[in-house]
Amino acid sequence: MPERPFSFGKKYKIRKTKEYHAVYQKRKILRNHILKIYYAPNQLPYTRMGMAIRKRTGKAYLRNRIKRLFREAFRLSRPQLPKGLDIILVPNFSKGNIPHLQLIQHSLLQLLKQTHHKS
Repeated sequence: MPERPFSFGKKYKIRKTKEYHAVYQKRKILRNHILKIYYAPNQLPYTRMGMAIRKRTGKAYLRNRIKRLFREAFRLSRPQLPKGLDIILVPNFSKGNIPHLQLIQHSLLQLLKQTHHKS
C-alpha cells in the first residue's frame, strides 16, 4: 500500500531510549523562543521525531496539548523537512503561552533549515 504524504506512522517516531540517547550525545541544538531541537543524522531516507516534555511544563492536559501540537506540526511539515535526521522537540515557552500550530510549524521549518549550515 503506498504511503500517504502527510501520514505519521511508527517509522517516523523515535521510540527507544537508546535512540533518544544517541541524539542527545551528538549535542547539536537549535533553538528559538518556541522550540529547542536536538538533532543528529540517522542514516535513513526520512526524518524521525521524538519529544521531551518535562513535568514542570505544566499539568498533564497542557503537556498532552503540546504533544498533539508538536505531532501535528511535524506531520504537516514532514514533506518539507530535511531528510535523514532524528530530531527531538522540546518546548521553549512558558506554561501559559502555548503558541498556535502555525507558529510551531513555522519555527520547526525555520530551525531545521539551519541544519544544512551546521552539520
